Amino acid sequence: MKTWLALLTLVVTSLSVSAYEEYQVIQSSEVTVQDKWFGDYYVQDGKNDDILKVGGWGDHYWTFIKFPIDTVRFPGLCILNRASLVLYSYGSQRATSMTKYFLRDPWIETSSTDHWNVRLWEQDSIPAPPETGEYTIDITAEFYSWYTEQYPNYGIGLKPEDIENKFNIFLSSENARQYGRPKLKVAFERVPSLKLPLPGGKDWKLTVECGGKQFDEEVELDEHHTGHTYYSLDFSPYWLDGETIVPAYNVPIYAPAAGKVLYAGSSAENGNYVKIDHDSDMNPATGYQTVLIHMRDWPLVSTGQPVSFGQKLGIMGDTGISQGVHLHMTVYFQNRAGTTVENGNSFELDTIKMEGITLKSFKVGTSWFPTEPDGSGYWLPWMFAPSSNPSTGMQ
Repeated sequence: MKTWLALLTLVVTSLSVSAYEEYQVIQSSEVTVQDKWFGDYYVQDGKNDDILKVGGWGDHYWTFIKFPIDTVRFPGLCILNRASLVLYSYGSQRATSMTKYFLRDPWIETSSTDHWNVRLWEQDSIPAPPETGEYTIDITAEFYSWYTEQYPNYGIGLKPEDIENKFNIFLSSENARQYGRPKLKVAFERVPSLKLPLPGGKDWKLTVECGGKQFDEEVELDEHHTGHTYYSLDFSPYWLDGETIVPAYNVPIYAPAAGKVLYAGSSAENGNYVKIDHDSDMNPATGYQTVLIHMRDWPLVSTGQPVSFGQKLGIMGDTGISQGVHLHMTVYFQNRAGTTVENGNSFELDTIKMEGITLKSFKVGTSWFPTEPDGSGYWLPWMFAPSSNPSTGMQ
């Protein structure tokens, strides 16, 4: 199962791109990789040659390997999906499963003794490799701890679990067969940079915040912004023009970021609505999605259609379960917009930003309304949130 570990802010380099998941592959032919193997009894001083050996016959042959992860770069805000160490099995003999270790001390491949002083953290049991061919080891947790500098990067160790004349043989970073040298493969997804899905250049009235808090004559709780739809915001068709609250009519709704339409249509609860998949793979179990509901008319886009940032989707309306014209917007991560926990509990959704503001920072009662020339006034019971959506037109 995919492990979603963190958001990382870094700089872009050359990348290979698929529909929704991007990869950066670090080849040992392009960077300096430290690797060696050694034994408990034989080869105690270690070998730095063209292979890496794990196994033994009454003896344990270990392999140590370390990639320079400072060569990995991400394009802005990203989610780390997984990191893999890819080795090439070359003539493994009666292959054995292995134990993976997190290395806690420095070592170098040319030393004949330092490997005996390295402290180890046992991580996982991993299956035996094929006799010949690529062999992938998941090192997501290790990579994340190195990249976020929780622990220094000293690499991983591999120890055989069966030494009854069994040997795993991999090509090393010194091997002449460049195709089989060790590789580090990092898979990630970009986090969309959302904009308010209403005409740009105006401050729009937020009436309900994440978690359901709203103001009317008194503070109330909107149940459609709690539990499984916790990460939802409501905007009404009013904007702030200096010191004047201006009603707007036939307010266009625009795409908050680029993506592909997962669904465009209608339901009894949502009325006319659009759900956008922002990684464009049409799989709601990956990445981020946004849902924009209660549109006045049938959506202007169709299911499966690519949409660009700022593309018009429909008109703000009052369809479905609604009490007045407004836009209800919900942000999802992996098709989840909350749980039964009232305060939200998603790191990914707590971190994503719209207009540079985290979703839970869109708060009602946070707009100051000046009433006097000296700037005195009072707090409005709503927030007026600025939109920088590239689409500025009004109907």
